Amino acid sequence: MSQFSKHNSDLAQALKDVLGSKIAELQEHRGQLTAVIKAEHWLDVAYQLRDEPSLGFEQLLDLCGVDYLRRAPRFEVVVNLLSHEYRSRRHHQPDRTVPGTAGQLCGRRL
Repeated sequence: MSQFSKHNSDLAQALKDVLGSKIAELQEHRGQLTAVIKAEHWLDVAYQLRDEPSLGFEQLLDLCGVDYLRRAPRFEVVVNLLSHEYRSRRHHQPDRTVPGTAGQLCGRRL
């Protein structure tokens, strides 16, 4: 895990504190934080991101699949969340196929 901008350092630390080893990778690119989550932990992490007061991710903005044709693993799930606490969007990627998040969380406030 790398250094983070002043804007993201508090959130990066909160993610590390709450999620710990469930994070496969945490990186920042162009001011946006991306957390790669181990697939077996994704559903638990989704609830933690929503319910943990120090994180405050209240809104699921996007949930989509990505097909990386020439890469293994080929498929990836990408979730974009909004935290009013940190006044920013965050990008979370489970590291492979994940359990049915949409059925559990869509239509609800995340």
